[in-house]
Amino acid sequence: MYWLLLCNPNKWFVEGDDLNRFVNKILALLGEKGDYETELWKLNKRMKMDEKIDDGDLGVIKVGRETRRKKMITFYNVPPLESGIYGIFKFVSTSYDVNNPQIHTDPISGEKIPQISPLLWKNEIGEIFGKIKVIDNFFSKNKIISKDESIRIMGETLFNYCGARDIPEQTFKQIQEYLGICLNKTII
Repeated sequence: MYWLLLCNPNKWFVEGDDLNRFVNKILALLGEKGDYETELWKLNKRMKMDEKIDDGDLGVIKVGRETRRKKMITFYNVPPLESGIYGIFKFVSTSYDVNNPQIHTDPISGEKIPQISPLLWKNEIGEIFGKIKVIDNFFSKNKIISKDESIRIMGETLFNYCGARDIPEQTFKQIQEYLGICLNKTII
């Protein structure tokens, strides 16, 4: 399957929390060696993503509308993020021992999230996360796919969907084609 993951910069940590000022930095580092080589990403319960994802599934990261408070953007000098596609990722599994699950500690918030299966993690309030590895980070290269181009490729309805979800294989292939032609990327 292919997936669309949504990044809402104002809800990365807790909605409206000042820690959200780090979202730009985190997005730029996704896929790099170290703390952000892999990242946990909240899955959409309504779409039952936790029941559908599989190791190696590919997808795209989309940033929707920037909703962080103006104070955060000006006080912390955080540039607002443009809407568009920011990278390609794959879901990755890790070894899992039910008697001794791994614990993911977020490097910024310190939140500890225990593993519940080879692919899934669950926090104290019941949110489910999948582990992703960004395999092409356009944001770190200042080459995101703009909102207008994303809408042209994906269609307005899919681009404006407000949540993580599966996407048609054809849509993912169109994104790959666009990347191969317009950004001189090697098609996955």
